[in-house]
Amino acid sequence: MDSAPSEYLDWVWEIPISPEVVSVGYTTTGTSVKAKREQGLSVDQILHEGLKRFPHLKELAKAQRHEPTNVTSFRSRAFTSAAGPNWMITGEAAAMVDPMTSNGVTAALRHAAEASRLILKHRKRGRLPWLARVCYSSRILQNGEIL
Repeated sequence: MDSAPSEYLDWVWEIPISPEVVSVGYTTTGTSVKAKREQGLSVDQILHEGLKRFPHLKELAKAQRHEPTNVTSFRSRAFTSAAGPNWMITGEAAAMVDPMTSNGVTAALRHAAEASRLILKHRKRGRLPWLARVCYSSRILQNGEIL
């Protein structure tokens, strides 16, 4: 998919919790929320604006029969050193990537694939070379968009 970042990072989820309960939420960037708040919109209004884009959620947005709106923020994080002479960390232990893009599983698989290649390549040495450790850690940071 090749879309504008504002479209890619602006989405609504709808998760069935039980036959009578559905979790509905709106995910967007901090920049977008800030701009809408500066326009005078409340958090509830921002949520309802996001829901109104979907026909089956319009009524929910109008009815306003929902629990109080909860807000949270997230910042990607990664360890600057994800490998040592005889260890490597992968997945969310190495880098908590942006949940808005849902790339956590993909990142974990990439980390595991690279880590396993490095282990197999250098297994007879008994330790990972310095350059391999630095390059692996650098790619973890890039994946977490920390650089």
